[in-house]
Formats: sequence, structure tokens, C-alpha cells
Amino acid sequence: KMLEPKTPQAPEDETVPDDVKPSPRNLPLGKLLANPEAYAGKLVTLEQTYCVGTTPWRMPDGSLRVALIESDLELMDKSARVRMRNSFELDLDRRFADQLKAHGQLDGIVESRPNSPRWIMKPANLTVRVFDSPAGGQRTPARIVRIEFFNEFKNEVRGTAKRILVVRYQTETVTATGKTSGFGIEDEWKKTTKLGHAHNQFQRFFEGMRSAASQMRWAAFSSQMNKMITEGTRQAAAADAANQNRVRQSMLPR
Repeated sequence: KMLEPKTPQAPEDETVPDDVKPSPRNLPLGKLLANPEAYAGKLVTLEQTYCVGTTPWRMPDGSLRVALIESDLELMDKSARVRMRNSFELDLDRRFADQLKAHGQLDGIVESRPNSPRWIMKPANLTVRVFDSPAGGQRTPARIVRIEFFNEFKNEVRGTAKRILVVRYQTETVTATGKTSGFGIEDEWKKTTKLGHAHNQFQRFFEGMRSAASQMRWAAFSSQMNKMITEGTRQAAAADAANQNRVRQSMLPR
């Protein structure tokens, strides 16, 4: 009886404990890819927010890789959308991938790169572990070990004599050990390379409502904006799925 060939297994990567703090923070991915030796062995957060592909693929050595695309949010008066730009690929920690799948973020793992990736329509803050030495074989210089997904805004109006708007980012963080919910670091998420565009738009909306900016009225406005963001990401996901279907149909024999 012939034995089925085994799937190659890359060496098991060491799990990064959840309490290890990244340093440096907000590193441009292009800078990391251009000179990974300068950050060898470091745990770093990336400068921009990204949407992550729903379908990682297995490399010939057994390691996992996933597609990424730069993303942020744009808010309009009656709608919102996820804006996307440049795409990349990075290795994905295997234990971490198991957690993403367990929490419904991944469709599954395939044996070759998808022709047209589908995206988790949530801009996310990524933490990567840079390999100690130049990546061998077909591995990228770093692997994703944590993802902090943006869920929704929980904004507050504070102050009495002078009211100010505090934009808060409710997030969900997945690591190799599980999932936690909380609030993202405001000074980090409001950077222009992350969700700073939406942060500035909220501030402009607030200025226009300042004369009647009670907490109750602002809460209602924020709730409406979150509904528009949810609808905008739903429509983006539907458009993405339709595009996937067109790609599959174009590949069928006629």
C-alpha cells in the first residue's frame, strides 16, 4: 500500500507571550522589508492599519503566508467605506492562525495562493516578530503574531466650560493564546497612517454640532456612524465576494 506524501512542516516557531511589549512601535512595513537585519528578533507593530486575507496558504516548507492590504476608514455624511491601497504578504504564525480560525476570522488554509484574496473587512493593527536571522527558503522576514481588529467607535463628549470630543476605538485582539476585547491606544490609532482620517472627520463633525453637543445627542450620532461603518464594510465584503465570483467564472472552460 502506497503511503500518502506528508505535508512539509517548517520548524515550529516560538510562541510570543501576550505580555511582551512591542518595540519599536509603528514601523513602516517597507522599511522592515528593506532592512530586516536591523530589527532581527524584535517584536514590532506596523505603521499602518491593514485588512488581512481570509485564506492563508501553505508554502512548500510548511509555513503559512497571508495577504495584507493597507486600509483605513472614510466617513461621509450618510455613508462610510473602507479605503484600500497597497498589498503585501507576510508569514503567519501557525498557532496564531489556529486562533483566528477558531474565532471565525479565517475561511481555512489552502495549498496555493488565492488568485484574488478575500479580506476581513476590519482595519487592523498588526504586530509581527522579525526572524532572528535572514529568513531561509521562501519565508518572509517576519511573521504576524498578533492582530488588533477595529470594531467600532465609542466616542465621548467631556468637559463643561469647553466641551471636547474623545474618539475611542473599541478593538478585539487575537493572539496565539486567545482573544480579548478592549480599547485601542488612542494616540496610536489616531495617527494619519492608521484611522487618523476618520478621527479628524469626527472632530470636524463635532465642531459643527458643538452648540448642541450633549452626550446624549453625540451618542446617538456616534451610533448612527457605527451603523454606517458596519453597512459600508458589509457592502465592501459583498463587492469583494462578487469580484471573487467573477474571477472564478472567468477561469471556467467555455
